[in-house]
Amino acid sequence: MINTLVRCPGMYCGRNLLPTGNWSQCEACPRGFRSNESSACVPCEDFPMFYDWLYLGFMALLALVLHWFCIDMVAMRRNITKEVVALHLSALVEIVGASLITLQLTEPIGSFNITSCKARRLSDWYTLLHNPNPDYEKTLHCTQEAVYPLYTMVFIFYALGIVLMLLIRPLIAKKFLPKQGKFSIYAALYFFPILAMLHAIGGGLIFDEITGNKFDIGHKKRSGNTWPLASAWIWSNSSGYSQGAKCSPSDAYLGSIAGIILHSYCSIHRSQQTSRRINNKYLEGKSL
Repeated sequence: MINTLVRCPGMYCGRNLLPTGNWSQCEACPRGFRSNESSACVPCEDFPMFYDWLYLGFMALLALVLHWFCIDMVAMRRNITKEVVALHLSALVEIVGASLITLQLTEPIGSFNITSCKARRLSDWYTLLHNPNPDYEKTLHCTQEAVYPLYTMVFIFYALGIVLMLLIRPLIAKKFLPKQGKFSIYAALYFFPILAMLHAIGGGLIFDEITGNKFDIGHKKRSGNTWPLASAWIWSNSSGYSQGAKCSPSDAYLGSIAGIILHSYCSIHRSQQTSRRINNKYLEGKSL
């Protein structure tokens, strides 16, 4: 415990104000808090921007589209019958219900408005990779949800989606599609864990692409090497083109994937450089 607020190493370590008026050691901020420039843990009081809602809507629609796709696959009907429509409506009710309940359970509880911490850089989604190691002696574990509540909200939504599906879908399937309808439930029990893993690993990358790479809002100039972005742009725009020839779908997909991978490399590399600069400043101040 210290009396004065001293800067912590790393980008996400912070100090909590204790009831005695002193500051705690450098540690991870509690859920719903984030360290500011002075390393003090402050509550998340921002409101989600348009891109935040766009990301949450994308994750919800992704689950809904997969539900409908699996229903169409197991129904094996050439035409859209009332049985298939009933299962589609069931999936829609499940997703909408899970979304509304998730909003109600997020702070402030009982309201459709949520308070959040603004995502400023790609590393905000992967704080586990940015635990500082001052003096190369002991690692400070400051892993936290810096993009509160965008990260945990999706997991809560998926869990509620599974619960509502198990409560509603069996009744609808038994009445309209007693044989094929149950297979849509089995399929959902497979793709929901896959979606959760996709969000856990690639949530920041997906958010970065949805926002149009706007993590550096407020900075006048991007830092770091820009050749990966140039290479990705050239590949995604010229792959498969030769004197006006049209690009095949597979080449377009490869170009898009290459753009995401190379841009992600550049963003993570830039975040690591920022973390090193902060650690160097901390060591210089400590030596003085």
